Parts: sequence; structure tokens; C-alpha cells
Amino acid sequence: MQSLLEIQFNAKQPEIERVDSTLRLTLPVPNLAGEAGESLALKNAHYEQFGPLHGFRNASGLIGCFVQKANFPLEQTVFEAYRQLLIWLGPLKLYRVWNYVPFINDEFEGLENYKSFSVGRCLAFERHYGQGFEKFLSAASAVGVEHETIAFYFVAGADEPRHVENPQQVSAFCYPAQYGPRSPSFARGTVIEALGTGYVSGTASIKGHQTLYQKDMAGQFDLTKANLELVFEQMGFGRRIPTPPEFSGYLKVYLRHPSDLAQVRALCETEFKGLACCYLKADICRADLDLEIEAVVRRL
Repeated sequence: MQSLLEIQFNAKQPEIERVDSTLRLTLPVPNLAGEAGESLALKNAHYEQFGPLHGFRNASGLIGCFVQKANFPLEQTVFEAYRQLLIWLGPLKLYRVWNYVPFINDEFEGLENYKSFSVGRCLAFERHYGQGFEKFLSAASAVGVEHETIAFYFVAGADEPRHVENPQQVSAFCYPAQYGPRSPSFARGTVIEALGTGYVSGTASIKGHQTLYQKDMAGQFDLTKANLELVFEQMGFGRRIPTPPEFSGYLKVYLRHPSDLAQVRALCETEFKGLACCYLKADICRADLDLEIEAVVRRL
């Protein structure tokens, strides 16, 4: 029997609903094109709840989600949520987290909400793992929602992951202080070689640590694609976009401006042939970025 975590976009508000062996997480993220949702699955799993966290666990994995009304600044809400998540994992390893951050580029008491989110997440990892916590950081993304609720969903497992970086980017957890009091806590990608699965974090037009090609969508797309290829190379999939018949996979494409959809969709259909794409309207973690792309791929 299979247990499912279904994620549905285009909702009015974030909510978690459980019906038998299905958990449904709805998110207020407008769907512009492609599938309006995705799902994670586990076989022979049982339902668990750990505080505000809900999920399904079996002998080798855990899939789950979190929704809670945010208190601003976000630091404490995020710290407590991630602390509970890391405790709940037990011996399992975190593979991927998808974060949806309220009003991500707005400021509260002089600090941008994404930077406040990053402080809480970083402190939770540091509290749980201690010095050197960076080696436990998995692939992740964080985009904005127009709702005063924070939500995330995740996948974890018993197989050993390998977290990878992009040789042409500064690791996010080593960003200089201009990006906030604490650096973002994620790896550029995570590959689980025993499963042949790779998770690529939200990827954008960044080289070193600097944003390039502001207000130039073609330039942002080209650099984002190049960064995706570099992460895939570090995963051992070759310096290319993994496509059928050797791989299956899908991309989520986040656009700040829906007016960019036609241009970006045409580029994706040319460059990512054979991979499903979901196009979503969301603010990006940096206010000077208009595009972010993430990926999940599996070797067939």
C-alpha cells in the first residue's frame, strides 16, 4: 500500500488535510502553466504527527509537511519548526525541503523576511548538530507566498545522501554578511546514489555570490541553466540537463512576473526537452531576481 503527500497549488490558503493514506497540503501559489501540483509517496508507511508536523514514515523514509501562522519577525517561528523537524527525523537524513515564506521580500523591524527566515533555520541546524552543521544541510528552496502563514514540505531517508555545491558559486552557507545576519542554510543539491535520485535546490542567476542580469530574462535564464548543469555534474549525472530515456524528472519554474511566462516557457521547452515543467508565480528570495528553477531527477 502506498501513502501519498499531495501538494496542490492555486489554493486560497495553506492547509493540511488527511484522508486515510493521503495527506494533502494546499498552498496559495498561483499556477501559471503545467501541472498544478506534485506528490511524494512511500510504501508500507504509517501516519505520524509530531507537534505541528504531519507525515508518513516507513523503515527507510519520512515524507511530511508543516503549516503554521507566522509571527513576525519570522526567526522564532522558523527556529521552532526546524528544531522539531530535526528531532522528528531521528536517525534519518534530510534530502530536500521546499519552503514557502510569507511576504518573502518585505521587511519587519528593518530586516527582510527571508533574512529573518534564514536566521531561524540556521540557528536550528546549529543547535541540533553543533559546530560543523553545514555538512548536514540538504537541497532546499524558499519562495514567497502572499499569506501570513509559513509552510514547508520535505523528504528524508535512511540511505546516505551526498550534498553538492556549485564550483562557480559561493556556498549559500558561506555568504557574506550583506545577505543577512546568518547565511542561508542549504546545499546546492543533494544526490542519493543508492536511489539514483537527485534534488537540485532553487537555482537562479547568481555567480560567486552576486546576482547577474537584473531585468534581463534571457540572461537570467542562460546563467540559471548553466548553474543547473554544474550541479548535475557534481551529482555525477554529467554536465548537462538529465533527460529521457536515461533519466526521468521534472522542473518547477518560479516567476516573479507572470508576463515573463511566454518567453521562459519557450526557452524551457527548447532546453529541457522531455522533462515536465510546472510554472508558478512566486517572489524569489532576492528582490533583484525574477526567475528560479529547481529540479528532481531519477536515473532509470
